[in-house]
Amino acid sequence: MKLSVGNLVRAGLAVALLGAAATPPSFAADKQISIGYQLMLNPMKVAIADHTVEKATGYDIDWVRFTAGGEAARGLAAGAVDITVIGSVGITTAVSNGVPAKLFWIQEGINKNERLVVRKDIKSPDDLVGKKIGVSLGSTSQLDLFYYLKDQGIKDKVNVIYMDLPSIVAAWKRGDIDGGYIWPPALFVMLKDGHSITNSGAVCEKLSICTFDGMMVNTEWANAHPDFMWKFIQALNKVNRSYVENPDKWTVDSDMVKKVAKISGAGPDVVVKALKNYSFPSMKEQVSDKWLGSGAVKSLVQSAQWLKKLGTLPQPLDSYEDAVTTKWIDMALAKSDQAAE
Repeated sequence: MKLSVGNLVRAGLAVALLGAAATPPSFAADKQISIGYQLMLNPMKVAIADHTVEKATGYDIDWVRFTAGGEAARGLAAGAVDITVIGSVGITTAVSNGVPAKLFWIQEGINKNERLVVRKDIKSPDDLVGKKIGVSLGSTSQLDLFYYLKDQGIKDKVNVIYMDLPSIVAAWKRGDIDGGYIWPPALFVMLKDGHSITNSGAVCEKLSICTFDGMMVNTEWANAHPDFMWKFIQALNKVNRSYVENPDKWTVDSDMVKKVAKISGAGPDVVVKALKNYSFPSMKEQVSDKWLGSGAVKSLVQSAQWLKKLGTLPQPLDSYEDAVTTKWIDMALAKSDQAAE
């Protein structure tokens, strides 16, 4: 039987990915699967609301909400989920600690949806010296903040405080912090009283450190359920294309945006703004060198180097190529081509 997220936390499974990974996960029964998701504002939420994946695959799906990448990684390691959404830093941590899973899908390129938002009197990087900046520990935002501050020569002059997203917003409203490196919906809450001085897209362009949210699957589970995998990917691609090809239809009054808003807890206006700041690669783009072809591997290597500098990953892997696969997208593409013949 699957452990709930609450049980995972109460059982203390948050302590060691290595220990969790050492115990083989208890796989879901045939035609059943648990999939972890987070609250990013993306078309996938429409697929959850409409039971699109269930209809496409014939599987009974237990959708499990995680609030951060570390929690998602621990859930995957412990066998609480078979597939999960997770940021590139969390992926690096998971595979480095022996979690038997692979990245198989880029959910979105983060681009401008993660930003350093600060109070309006902070005009330049030098104004950050001595200030308190909140960020989620182990997140892609923390990675981008680290390299941004390093590039500006102020890495050791800023008081970086680790807290989860709701805590960052609460601390901002109380005046306890001067800024935060955050993502929607918290991003747009803090922008009401502050402004952004950098974002992950800018860090990617200037420093070639590019972050993304992806999906990992337990390797053994995927190999045992190939039909689910390619059908799942086709379903994800279809809902993403519905946005990419017709973004103007995703208005605040549209059913699609309302569904994303309901699941995420964000306002429809926030959903519309957030969607515009992400990039959603198609299946063919996914397997290109920019993403799963080689770009994702490069990102994982960069994340591992950063985690080593922080002291949280003493021994990165020699290579991260085995952590990424195009196998299931290749299969989904082949099935699409066959259907078109």
